[in-house]
Amino acid sequence: MNFLSLNTKGAGGFSKADWVKMLKAKHRISFIAIQESQLTTMTDIQLNRFWDNTSCGKAVVNANGRSGGLFLVWNSNLFSAEEVVMTQLFIMVRGLLLGEVERLNIVNVYALVDPSSRCNLWPDLVPLRESFDGKWIFLGDFNEVRAAEERMNSVFYSCNALSFNNFIGETGLMEYSMAGKNSLFFHLMVES
Repeated sequence: MNFLSLNTKGAGGFSKADWVKMLKAKHRISFIAIQESQLTTMTDIQLNRFWDNTSCGKAVVNANGRSGGLFLVWNSNLFSAEEVVMTQLFIMVRGLLLGEVERLNIVNVYALVDPSSRCNLWPDLVPLRESFDGKWIFLGDFNEVRAAEERMNSVFYSCNALSFNNFIGETGLMEYSMAGKNSLFFHLMVES
């Protein structure tokens, strides 16, 4: 199963939806996680612009004004969702991959730019991780770094890095950094 996670900084235009749909086809994406849609009402018509005509499941958290907004879309022929948990800062979908018996929990995270909000998010996600069994994948826009040398052109907050690192350690996650073209950087946290 291939995943695509993007902060679109607005999902209202056709060009971004077309770009995501092209990436989906080119890389055979089965699960799309979008952060910062900036849409206060995400209609099925808008959501379907990001997907092709194959069957899909969906979960949406609308933006609060022009801030935030998350959605997940997945191939429902490969992943059968059983439960969805949503807040303004994350969407978790829990279910089964085709042919598997162990549950898979996928969390799309949008950590706000505000340092204190980010610092408070990570401890809130630990109980979520502890509440459900199965395998875990956290993806999204974490807006956080683990060490000072990773922060470029912005202020490094050591207490935020500590909180983020504690979250990774307490939940047993491993970080996978994947770089794409045009300076797009993707981070995926997977259960170790």
